[in-house]
Amino acid sequence: MSYAQYFAVNEYDWTQWVVFGGHAVVAFLFLAAAVNTVGSGGELLGAGLQATLALLVLGLGLTVAKMMGNRS
Repeated sequence: MSYAQYFAVNEYDWTQWVVFGGHAVVAFLFLAAAVNTVGSGGELLGAGLQATLALLVLGLGLTVAKMMGNRS
């Protein structure tokens, strides 16, 4: 199994896009919080954790959307 299959979003149907889009919105909020933490002089560890959570949520969105496509 290749990791490239999770990035093949051109074959998604609308439900997969809704799931991935919801995860992308949450990931964007975590990323915006990380930028705000750095901009306001907060700790870099906290910003790094927020950015890591953003990437994890985005990866989870890709995985769940792909699994939904395999199911139907």
